[in-house]
Amino acid sequence: MVRYSSTLKEMPLLFNEMRKAACLKVNGFDDKEIIKKSERENIFQVVKERRKRDLATKILTRLRTLSPELLEILANGDIQTAKAVALYALLNIDILFFEFFQEVYADKYAIRDPFIYDSDIMLFFHRKAETSKVVANWRDSNLRQLRSAYRKVLSESGFAKAQDSCLEITPPFIEKEIVNLFSEEHRKAMCLV
Repeated sequence: MVRYSSTLKEMPLLFNEMRKAACLKVNGFDDKEIIKKSERENIFQVVKERRKRDLATKILTRLRTLSPELLEILANGDIQTAKAVALYALLNIDILFFEFFQEVYADKYAIRDPFIYDSDIMLFFHRKAETSKVVANWRDSNLRQLRSAYRKVLSESGFAKAQDSCLEITPPFIEKEIVNLFSEEHRKAMCLV
């Protein structure tokens, strides 16, 4: 059974934090050392003590899905490419968001409809609620927060531009050698093929 989660609303793209952790990993720090740095030095600049560990753990979970080459690009690559890698890492661990990319983002792009409206995102959630008890039990307020998080991640990652009432799909140009480091399924969902 697929495990859907709405944690994206609390921990969206986290690009700057992911890049910082990727730099530490590339420079030889292991996961335990990064968690300790987060707890002792507050390297991710969070207010609550508990969040220091939670944030570091979530970031490291995402980073573990990356090959050494992608980790290096996230740490030291140009900003747009590094953001695409950060998004790829997020899509690797968030099944619902990955399915959104497959079923909404890529489908809209394929039919040359460049706009994603809030109603498209909410319709996606309602379709998922028909097949998932987890999603069906989410309150409307949770779905609205998640919709906002999806919009934010799409904008921050450079895969969409925020308009007044919608998002305009704008897959970035990423060098073919780097795109080939992503799984084929993800390349298609991210419209990078």
